[in-house]
Amino acid sequence: MRKTLQDALDEVIEKGMYTKEIGEHILEMTDTVAKKKGLYYKYTQFEVDFIIKPRIIDDLLIKCMRYKKEVGSAKTFMNIIISTAIIEGQRSVRRERSGNFSDVYYYEDIQKIADEEE
Repeated sequence: MRKTLQDALDEVIEKGMYTKEIGEHILEMTDTVAKKKGLYYKYTQFEVDFIIKPRIIDDLLIKCMRYKKEVGSAKTFMNIIISTAIIEGQRSVRRERSGNFSDVYYYEDIQKIADEEE
């Protein structure tokens, strides 16, 4: 039986390390939010899959250790993180469209950097 989001997040806090269950919940929530918020209609699939969704996943993984059960439910906590991550992801897309690539890395750019280091 699959654990609920609340149980999975409680286990992460208790153990002090990530678990497979929280990873599955995070990936599922990210896909659901991208479709529910209509991100694929506002942005290209590349922008959603390689700029916005990774931002959401990173923020959820980084901030899930700060969860305190007394403050609110796990779903509310995760939704707040997701909403701020979407805003940051949208800002990154706007910067990328305007030509400012400060925190946007494409596979080709990373490959060039790796080749230069060799």
